[in-house]
Amino acid sequence: MALGKNAVFGVAMVKIVGDLTGLKSGLANARQESETTVKEIAKSITRINPYGALIKTATAAAAAIGATTVAAARYGDSIAKTARTIGLSTEALSELRHAAQASGVASATFDTAIAALTRRIDKADTGVEEFAKSFRRLGVELRDDKGQLRSTEDVFYDIADAVAALGPGAEASRLLFDTMSDGGQRMAPLMLEGSEAIKAMREEAELFGLSVDKDFAQAAETFMTQFDAVQGAAKGLAMKLGANLLPQVNNVVAAFLSWYRENAKVLTQGMVKFANDLANALGAVAD
Repeated sequence: MALGKNAVFGVAMVKIVGDLTGLKSGLANARQESETTVKEIAKSITRINPYGALIKTATAAAAAIGATTVAAARYGDSIAKTARTIGLSTEALSELRHAAQASGVASATFDTAIAALTRRIDKADTGVEEFAKSFRRLGVELRDDKGQLRSTEDVFYDIADAVAALGPGAEASRLLFDTMSDGGQRMAPLMLEGSEAIKAMREEAELFGLSVDKDFAQAAETFMTQFDAVQGAAKGLAMKLGANLLPQVNNVVAAFLSWYRENAKVLTQGMVKFANDLANALGAVAD
């Protein structure tokens, strides 16, 4: 007498359940073998529980600082360090960067050109004729009426006025290169505006809150130094925690791999048989 579809499916499922019983037995053995090492990990975690409140407090404090504060401090820190390198005040650098960007000149290009200008002012003042004649051609004096070396910022404005008077062209481009290297040529869109327009854009930067004064720059550098130290301490704590837990974790992994190597063939055969039986059962229902 032929079995109905439901009966065929029922018989197949009985076989599958029987096969799964054997598979469960094998997995139970693996669990028993690794149980001891898992308990050891739990004990290790229990031992560090006294520090749990401290870790939570530190995490909450770090979150309270806020991404906005960190971003502002990182920017101020960058301005402070770059300003010292290229020879501008923090106010001048932050505001002139805005003017440069408004003219289509990238901040990196501006920084590179100003750094080159500072170096060439120094070389021209110490008698390097190659650079001194470039400033003379522009009619730019490097020393004031008292014989003091003028600031990079003041010389920059004079160059802008001289280039603006020349207008766009090969002569202006060449003199920008001579005084500020290849970055100077890429600064042409800004320099051709002249000093008054550049100063107006600086005022706009201050109005927008983009100016970084000396006090903020110093506070930002201090903050970032401390913030980096906190991040280093957190990383060190995580490494110490990991160093204590890794041996126990390695034991668990090793126990599992050992059990799997011993039972891989049986597991594979069991899974294949399970898949075949399931496919047969589903096929019987579909027919």
